[in-house]
Amino acid sequence: MNRDIFVLVVKHLLELQTDGELRTWVKWAEDCVAMGQYAGFRKLPQNKAVEKWLDSYYHVFSAIQYEFGKETAIKVLNLSQEKLCLYPYEMRAAARVLKAGGTGKDILQMIGEGTLEDPEPVVPEHCEKGKIEEADTWSCNTETLDCILRSVRTWQENPEIPLLYKSGDSLAEQLFNACLELLQYEFEITSIPKSDYDLISEHAFFLVNSYQVLEPEDIDLDAIFECFNDAKINERMIEAENRDKKEKVSSISGKSEKKR
Repeated sequence: MNRDIFVLVVKHLLELQTDGELRTWVKWAEDCVAMGQYAGFRKLPQNKAVEKWLDSYYHVFSAIQYEFGKETAIKVLNLSQEKLCLYPYEMRAAARVLKAGGTGKDILQMIGEGTLEDPEPVVPEHCEKGKIEEADTWSCNTETLDCILRSVRTWQENPEIPLLYKSGDSLAEQLFNACLELLQYEFEITSIPKSDYDLISEHAFFLVNSYQVLEPEDIDLDAIFECFNDAKINERMIEAENRDKKEKVSSISGKSEKKR
């Protein structure tokens, strides 16, 4: 996941108004790679290594939001304001502490003690008892955790991301945005595999640079569908189209029955 997509997707996930904290996490990922630290302990080219970190951060923020709620996920994100960006394997424990009323100082102390990596960390005594009990109700049982991990692995293999429109006004970007508009408004599809996101973008860029699309007026359905060549989303588009046809047939049949 490249830097801009990470920022856009997590901003959308947590419904954030600004992206300053997210940019800090991106910088932290870059610093980790610069120090020779790699997500999954697998050495990769610099840019790919940073993107691998961001993949990990995205699915951990998603898991934290699912388990502890959006407010706690934002609290974990905002630890960057205290220069406390964490490793992915530390974030769930930090979320549990923050959910129970803990603070960045508690997190820092636990890092020093080496206890933040524990699956079920001991929550600081000064946290509110009620909040601790509330946090306990969010603890994942083995089945739920396995489900999350399976989802994470599936997402890593081919992550699904919301439709992210490009903000520029170049011809290639206009064509790309037209593709997303077709998905959203014609087929009611609001997320696509990241591989399709990249593929559609590449096809739009190719059509413009090969002079097949020369001006905005050339952005028609033929050009748009050309961008979907070899995209996995085609199957869902066909399913949506067939579903609409069935609904229309059902509606016509219903009207015919009434006439009888």
